[in-house]
Order: sequence, then structure tokens, then C-alpha cells
Amino acid sequence: MPRVRFLELRRSPDAYVRHLRKHLKKLCRAELARERGKNAYRADSTGRILRRVSVGTRHFRGAGAGAVLRVALEQGWRLDRSYPADPRGTVHLCRLNGGGRRTR
Repeated sequence: MPRVRFLELRRSPDAYVRHLRKHLKKLCRAELARERGKNAYRADSTGRILRRVSVGTRHFRGAGAGAVLRVALEQGWRLDRSYPADPRGTVHLCRLNGGGRRTR
């Protein structure tokens, strides 16, 4: 039985949050491992790259889209405003370069 379906059957929002933490770490690790290149990203004039990941509904349906945003914030990601917000659909996240926080 797939892990997400197992979590759904347990009906535990905490189980979904634990799953989200692991899933988002894996997504972020893969995204940050991508190098600059002709098929990858282009840096802006200051050398920053906007990294993006998407979290599908099957990974958070038991905890809600708000749980994705809380877990993402813990890991330095934020909601990508380039996409329309829809809590019933895929949640799009972004962060600059290696996730360093900007102070301003």
C-alpha cells in the first residue's frame, strides 16, 4: 500500500506533516542540486537564482495547504506568487539561491 494512502487511512494530520517534512526535504535537495547550465537556470544581474518546487495535493490532503506553508517556512521556502493561489490544488514554493534570508 502506498505510504500516502496509508497515512490517509490513519486520518492523522500529524502523520501528514511528518510526511511533508520528509517529502519537502527530498524535493528541495533535488532542486538545489541542479547546476547552472544551458538547460537549467539563469542568474539575475546580482547572481541570484530563484529556485522553485511544487507540492501536489496527495502529499498534504490530510493536513491542508497551510501545513505545507508552515513546513516550507521551516525549511526557508515561501509561497511563489507567480502562480495563482488555490488551496485545493498544487502548492508552488520558491526561494532565492541557497535559501539565505534577505534582510530588508
